[in-house]
Amino acid sequence: MKMKLINRQILDEREEQLVNKAGMEAFSLLLYGSLAL
Repeated sequence: MKMKLINRQILDEREEQLVNKAGMEAFSLLLYGSLAL
């Protein structure tokens, strides 16, 4: 049971990192887009 909880935590962290990375990429794209205008 404890192992399941730890695995879920690791998956959550990995997912969070992916979301953060995607967010940063979208943000920099918006930034470059507004600078290009």
